Amino acid sequence: MDLGLSVKWATFNLGAFQPEMTGDYYAWGEVEPYYAAGYAQSTTPIWKEGKDAGYNWASYFDTDDTGQSFKKYSAESGRKVLDIADDAANQAWGGKWRIPTSAEFQELVDNCSWSYEELNGVTGFRITSKEEGYENNSIFMPIAGYRSGKALYDDEDNEGYYWTSSIDVAASSVSVMCLTDMEMFNIGRIYGFLYRPVEMYDDSEIQGLIISETKYELGIGNTLALTVQGDLDGHAISLSGTAVWSSSDD
Repeated sequence: MDLGLSVKWATFNLGAFQPEMTGDYYAWGEVEPYYAAGYAQSTTPIWKEGKDAGYNWASYFDTDDTGQSFKKYSAESGRKVLDIADDAANQAWGGKWRIPTSAEFQELVDNCSWSYEELNGVTGFRITSKEEGYENNSIFMPIAGYRSGKALYDDEDNEGYYWTSSIDVAASSVSVMCLTDMEMFNIGRIYGFLYRPVEMYDDSEIQGLIISETKYELGIGNTLALTVQGDLDGHAISLSGTAVWSSSDD
C-alpha cells in the first residue's frame, strides 16, 4: 500500500494472506518460525528440529552461549540493520521487500492517523495516511500477541509487537514497535514477534558497491566467482555469481 511515505507497506503480515491474520512469529534475524507450518496460534505446536526449546537462546542462530556473545550481530560488527540474507521478508517474498527500520516505523507514526478497530473479529489498528493525495489509503495491523519460550501470549491485554530491522549491537538489543503505545523500545532478540514487510520504490539504488575482483585475466572456458557487496536503503546486501568467457564466429 502506498501511503505517500518513503516505502510502501504490505497489507498483511509475513506468513498471512489477509490483513486481520496474525501470520507467523519470528525471533529477530531468523528467516523461519521455530514451529511447523500451521502452528502459529497453537499452544502446543510441533517444533522444528533443533528448535524444541521454543523462543529461547538455545534455538537462536546467532549465539552459542545463551546470548552472552553473538557471532554475526555482535558489538564488534558495528551492524545497524539486518542483512538482506537474514531478512525474513526478503527471503520469503523476494524483490524489494524487507523488514522496516525503526525510522520507517516512526514515519508511519508521524504521518498517519491511528485508530483502534476490529476487523472480522480481530482487534488492531487502522493506520491511514495523512499525506496529501493519499488520505484514502490505509493498512490494518492486528494485535496478535507474541511467543516466549514455548508459550503463546495472545490474551486481550497484549499490545501488538512488531520487529523492526534496526539493532543496537552495543547494547545487544533490537528495536520493536508497540502498536498500542505507538512507540518503539529495545528488547532482547529471541522473542517471537510479528513482521510487517515494506517494499522499496523502483528508484531505490544500491550504493557503495565493492566488487571482489576488479581486474582478472580470464581465458576462454575459464570461470570466475564474483561477490558484490553494497548498501540498499540502509541494508547491507551481498550478491554472488559466476563470470564465463566464451567466443563465437559471429
